[in-house]
Amino acid sequence: MLKPDPVERVQLKHAILRLFEGKDPGPFPRHRLVAWGVAYALGKQMDGDFLGQALNEPEISVLGMVHAMDRQSIEAGRGFDEQAAAVARKARAGGLTEDQWWIAELYNLFLTTGPTADALKEVVAKVGIDAQAFFTWLADNLVPFSEEVPDAYVVTRLLLARDRNADNKTHRNDLKDFIFLKLALPYGNIVVGENLWVHLARAEALDRKYDTTIISDLRDLPSKLTEQQCM
Repeated sequence: MLKPDPVERVQLKHAILRLFEGKDPGPFPRHRLVAWGVAYALGKQMDGDFLGQALNEPEISVLGMVHAMDRQSIEAGRGFDEQAAAVARKARAGGLTEDQWWIAELYNLFLTTGPTADALKEVVAKVGIDAQAFFTWLADNLVPFSEEVPDAYVVTRLLLARDRNADNKTHRNDLKDFIFLKLALPYGNIVVGENLWVHLARAEALDRKYDTTIISDLRDLPSKLTEQQCM
């Protein structure tokens, strides 16, 4: 699967065109989300020669994913995951209602600083619309805008669902789960996930919203593939 960054930018552009400009952006290029080899997942194009083909073999892809990062980079990534979990715990303790928390989370996501806010500013500039007019409009339309940006909608709804239950603890690996789920849930036919996320995704009706079959047991996969005429 393609890495999320370019997907998010397409989502943001489509949302701007549809909601702010009232234009039809056309269908999302769903067919471009999956391709062969780990190079595609990293957003890199490989030549079609022997070396390029060899690097895209499954065994090489596994070796690349397992050994591509040094120990220092892995520790840095874990530190970032811990930081994200700490932010989530702080938000849970803030005493906001669900609606207030969701609006605050969307505001932080789109209108402050961070990867999504930065990406949105870049997309606004490329689309060529009045930035001040757009962001003024966005402040009053955060919810409908998020519903057109699956990256934002999936993650914030899952966060909200997780934090309804005080016994659901934040974990540094949650960030990795979100990176997978925000791409797989909106565009996958069948998604296999951990029990917790499958339960929460169903509770938030994300399976119905995106017409996606969500399961937690790999043993159910053959029957689900058969139902969709994939076997």
